[in-house]
Amino acid sequence: MERVKGFTLIELMVTLVIAGVLLSIAIPSFQNMVIDSRLNAAAGDIADAVRLARSEALKRNRPVVLCQIDLSDPEDCDPGGNWGGWALHDDMDDEKVLRLGQLPSYGDMIRVSSDLNNQAATFGGDGLARSGGSLINEATITICATSGSGEKTREVVFGGAGRVSIANVAGGCQ
Repeated sequence: MERVKGFTLIELMVTLVIAGVLLSIAIPSFQNMVIDSRLNAAAGDIADAVRLARSEALKRNRPVVLCQIDLSDPEDCDPGGNWGGWALHDDMDDEKVLRLGQLPSYGDMIRVSSDLNNQAATFGGDGLARSGGSLINEATITICATSGSGEKTREVVFGGAGRVSIANVAGGCQ
């Protein structure tokens, strides 16, 4: 008598149950990894924009403004809503945009806000940051995820002397 090779129905069902359990564990972990990656990228972009604003102000020896913009009108600073992007403006010539940056929201998965007056910081020719006419001691731009779990917030913290750091903060969007 010849043996038939293959899987029994029970072996196939056990394999499918094990695969289902593994997928139910792996998919949320993968989603959190994607969210963390997006948060880190956005925080890095904003930290680079802060460094660039300070550098441009020092190089030009004149004020440079870093501000939130509405992507539909990148020429003007927009103090309301979610940061869709940022702009560097020559403070002596408001019409002169030095650099633009876009912050992807990934379908409103990421929100960006700050505690800056009018969502803008002005870096003087001395490299010091000001917001609302006052020197910035510590200012925070917050990037948060609206979904996922764990550390879902990054804070870009910068002071008047140009020090920039990125902190992982537990908690979601407010």
